[in-house]
Order: sequence, then structure tokens, then C-alpha cells
Amino acid sequence: MAGKPRDALVISQDERRTLEGWARRRKTAQGLSTRARIVLECA
Repeated sequence: MAGKPRDALVISQDERRTLEGWARRRKTAQGLSTRARIVLECA
């Protein structure tokens, strides 16, 4: 995508652990799991 480069997304270790947990859990809603993976890829 053309345009201004985005700033790096910085998350804390606690936030990373929470997102990783949501991405791995089988009982997490699929949409939430997908969003968690996207945020982790951007961080």
C-alpha cells in the first residue's frame, strides 16, 4: 500500500502474552483469534 510508512506497534509483555493466549486457545471466538494474530504480526 502506498503512502506514509506506519510507526512500529509497541506492546508490553503482558499484552503480548494475552494476545498469544487468545490466538492459541481453541475456545476463543475465531474473529478475536484472528485479530490477535494480526496484532502480533504487526508488533
